Amino acid sequence: MTVSGERGAERPLRAVLLVVAVAAAFWSVVVWFTGGFRTTWFGLRVSASDPIRPLAIACIVVAIYVWRWPRSVVDAGGAVGRVLVTRPPLTAGLLALAVLAVAIGWGSTVAAGADSYGYVSQAWLIRHGRILETQDIASRMPWPFAQWMFTPLGYRPGPGDTIVPTYALGLPLLMAGFQTLVGDCGAFLVVPICAALTVMLTYALGRQLAAPPSVALWAAALVATSPPFLYMVMWPMSDIPVAAAWTSALVLVCAGRPWLAGIAMALTTLMRPNLFLLPVSVLIWAAARDWCRVSSDRPRRFVWPLALGVCAGVLAIAALNQHLYGSPLMSGYGAMSYLFDWRNVPANAVLYGRWLFEAQTPTIVCAGLYFLAPKLFPPADVPFARLLLGGTVVALLVSYFFYFVFDVWWYLRFLLPMWPILLVAMVFSADTVLRRWLPRLRPLAVSTLAIALIAHGLRMSRESRVFELGEGERRYVEAARYVAVQTDPRSVILCLQHSGSIRYYANRATVRYDWIDRAWLDRVVEYLQSNGRRPYILLEDWEVDKFRDRFAATSRIGRLDFRAAAVLETPTKVALYDPILLDRTSEQVSMPDRTRKGGWPCAPPSESPVAAH
Repeated sequence: MTVSGERGAERPLRAVLLVVAVAAAFWSVVVWFTGGFRTTWFGLRVSASDPIRPLAIACIVVAIYVWRWPRSVVDAGGAVGRVLVTRPPLTAGLLALAVLAVAIGWGSTVAAGADSYGYVSQAWLIRHGRILETQDIASRMPWPFAQWMFTPLGYRPGPGDTIVPTYALGLPLLMAGFQTLVGDCGAFLVVPICAALTVMLTYALGRQLAAPPSVALWAAALVATSPPFLYMVMWPMSDIPVAAAWTSALVLVCAGRPWLAGIAMALTTLMRPNLFLLPVSVLIWAAARDWCRVSSDRPRRFVWPLALGVCAGVLAIAALNQHLYGSPLMSGYGAMSYLFDWRNVPANAVLYGRWLFEAQTPTIVCAGLYFLAPKLFPPADVPFARLLLGGTVVALLVSYFFYFVFDVWWYLRFLLPMWPILLVAMVFSADTVLRRWLPRLRPLAVSTLAIALIAHGLRMSRESRVFELGEGERRYVEAARYVAVQTDPRSVILCLQHSGSIRYYANRATVRYDWIDRAWLDRVVEYLQSNGRRPYILLEDWEVDKFRDRFAATSRIGRLDFRAAAVLETPTKVALYDPILLDRTSEQVSMPDRTRKGGWPCAPPSESPVAAH
């Protein structure tokens, strides 16, 4: 009885030690890969920069455990391994929670630049019952392009004295819903939640394609650690939500839920209207399925439920485009003929192919085996599965091969809706080939390949400073806070990159200098000053040369050969210039940089974060 009682008392202690060891080891790995972080969670400042201390704690705890219970170490390790292997859905869920934690802990919670500000401020408008914002200041200005000058990034001039959003309505609707539930910070929870869902849905998609549980789990892990996926997890933008919505549509189609799949497809279209070929590809698959009358145990007709969902999304987009831009075929980016050009295909094919190999290594070509050699694979429960999945891949490539040409690897973000398909197909192909020709080595070989790819993804993400993006975005808030405190409410800030964030956090009117005529800078400054609207110039370090190139030849102010009034010393410097003090001696002030002290996870907007008055 005594021995039994002692063992019963020891169990909680053993459990605590195991939890501490695993948590410390995990924390060490996270800090090592991310380079450390500083943030605030629920009012508590959390920071970490040294991976050695938590690793040392983990080693000490493990040593104590081994010394005290040597025989149970093997049993404990085997038990953990059995749980992870025999319950892959649980493991996939833990992986999704890890992605959620990383996205919340390191992701941006700032309405900045064009995309982030555009989506978050549009959600603010939706919550307040409007989508057009009246702005009458531009009509009183005697300048060419005055409407465009007073329109921040993420917006464009609308009918009359209004500005209208550039971006599609789907993501702001989701953000507005979350804001209604949890407040302004709710907008920044959408991407983390969608990222976690994408990981879980990747596992579900693999299982529905008859992939073994281990294959589906490895595919989910590869999605979670893919560089473009991790990069976009850090931004409040539409790429991750689109990937989650489209993967959920595929999973629901495979599960025989056409009505729910139609809703998911409509949401995908609302978030990214230029992906209209994706629903078309699924409708082609559904027509083939219905025509051949397969799967008698599931709904006989798939086309009509899916078509109704797609039509609902298309009609909503057409009505919105008519309301905002004057034509159902016009988007915030412009006409279709402006967005797509066949001459972009060669450059995009080369760039996307190179980026794909860099991000996922050449092993990604293994995915092609799933489509080219179907007889090697066990039959899936989904009829014409390769038509369904291949249609998604082809539709997505066609949509973006004709699109604008970009020159940065993280524009792989456009292809994220096909990421679960590619990575499931890649791991499934490797597993199938090894099962057929090297059955004894298959588990070890597949695991080794997957772990190597995971390590490559995390290393590339770390080298690309992915985990520093959220902290870097804090400069927009700090610059806006300084402007709000140090400038008159009627002042006007000439800027470009900060044209939205200054409105969102400082409630100041902004003028985009890229729309000021090269010969009009001095006149704009003089006119604002004479009308009691003191002008300032706010530039990031990379914008200084751009500003000088535009105005230096015609304006003394444009040469920026005077001291900045204030500078925010972050990795990307932000300087505030006062052109009224052009010929006076002034002492430069440093804006307070509170990001390194933890800062705020989500700063509230100003009273009017969109329009300038």
